[in-house]
Amino acid sequence: MDATRRALMNISGLDLLGFSERVGRQLGGSAKKIAGTIQRWNHRYRTRRDLLRMDDHLLKDIGINRSEALTEGKKAFWKM
Repeated sequence: MDATRRALMNISGLDLLGFSERVGRQLGGSAKKIAGTIQRWNHRYRTRRDLLRMDDHLLKDIGINRSEALTEGKKAFWKM
């Protein structure tokens, strides 16, 4: 154990350095989850907007009709 780590442990009897490392990993994971959620929401928003803009010929090419496109396209971006 290096001197800095020993000194931090002696301050309060806790392994403060280890604690901060764990908290950093947890917050990093949370930030990644938040970023992933925002990316999914953005993707849903863009694809649903594009779906509403497609003409009937393009909708037929992807195998859906206008009614299905409207139903999906009008969903809020946070809904699956």
